[in-house]
Amino acid sequence: MPKIIDNVREERLKEAKRQVNEEGYAQTTIRSVAKGCGIAIGTVYNYFPSKDMLIATFMMEDWNITFSSIKKYENPNKRERIESIYKAILFFTEKYEDLFKEKEAVKAFNSSLSEKHPILISQLSTLILPVVEDIENKEFTASFIAEALLLWAMKGTEFEILYQIIEKLL
Repeated sequence: MPKIIDNVREERLKEAKRQVNEEGYAQTTIRSVAKGCGIAIGTVYNYFPSKDMLIATFMMEDWNITFSSIKKYENPNKRERIESIYKAILFFTEKYEDLFKEKEAVKAFNSSLSEKHPILISQLSTLILPVVEDIENKEFTASFIAEALLLWAMKGTEFEILYQIIEKLL
């Protein structure tokens, strides 16, 4: 009789996240995740076709939580709204800082990055649009600011430095 496992998907994601955080991308494998969960390798493959998809899934779930928290922030103050978006991006990038720096992980995710990046910028732009509603090219400006926030958060730049430039655009 097959073994019945509750919350299979969630448990695999939790174990994969733990391993990536503690041991790094290179050491995390479908085999190690299966072993950590006490299940067969095939069971993990039933839910995730690859290690990269497994990792991308928990990262996407974390991003969706981050994005939802940003959407809830409705402060009409331009600076505070942009800063809240920046802090949320910064929180997410710091959470995965080691993964973003690991060469093997970067190499593995490079191909999907070009596909996902425009989606990410589009999501962030929708949050920035209320701040730039009085500007003639508001869609472009919102995308430009979204790109800047993402880039400089990844580099760990202080918000004050970045906002001095953004403020001139507004």
